[in-house]
Amino acid sequence: MRDAPPDVQSHWHSDTFFPTVKSWLFLDDVTAGEAGFTYVPGSHHPTRRHLAWERRMSITAARSPDAMTREGSLRVEEAVLARLGYPTPRKLAVAANTLVIADTSGLHRRGLAEGAACRIAIWAYGRGSPFQPWPGSLLPSLPGRGRAVRAFWAAQDLLGHLTRRNGGWRWVDERSPAMPPSAQIGTWLDQAAEGESLVRATGKAACRARRG
Repeated sequence: MRDAPPDVQSHWHSDTFFPTVKSWLFLDDVTAGEAGFTYVPGSHHPTRRHLAWERRMSITAARSPDAMTREGSLRVEEAVLARLGYPTPRKLAVAANTLVIADTSGLHRRGLAEGAACRIAIWAYGRGSPFQPWPGSLLPSLPGRGRAVRAFWAAQDLLGHLTRRNGGWRWVDERSPAMPPSAQIGTWLDQAAEGESLVRATGKAACRARRG
């Protein structure tokens, strides 16, 4: 165990103001005490109270002291959340090999662990633009889309390295569903079980690891 900055994802928040999706395929059991994904049921359907709160936040978000709020991922305090009128938040305890899919325009957070905890999951997300007149994105239909995605990640990694805001993620390897597990993947998972790293798969073939 070591001291670390507060986990910004453990604060109640909405990823964005329009429907978007994230998923987690949990490879191990996640108990209620192991900081499971926590979601406010129905909060992806904005109520009048929710829309009024979102409007108030949007007016001042650019000047917020919270960096994530300034970037558009609005944070909400516990007291305000209680006034929005949604059901009690649900913390997901799941069995191994469970796939969780969520519209993260709804209010959610990474739950708070009751002690030392480790979760191993394959993570993916999909987010289009609400300003396009068609659903989805042009990117999947363009030639060389795989290279374009890798170039985008490389640019993100470079920016994160230069600004020291990469969240601890580093490039590991490319894998596809057709590839058998490798000894190196097994090593990463063993390290993750010891709290040293976390493996992430995004899309169909890209893996990164984060030092814990």
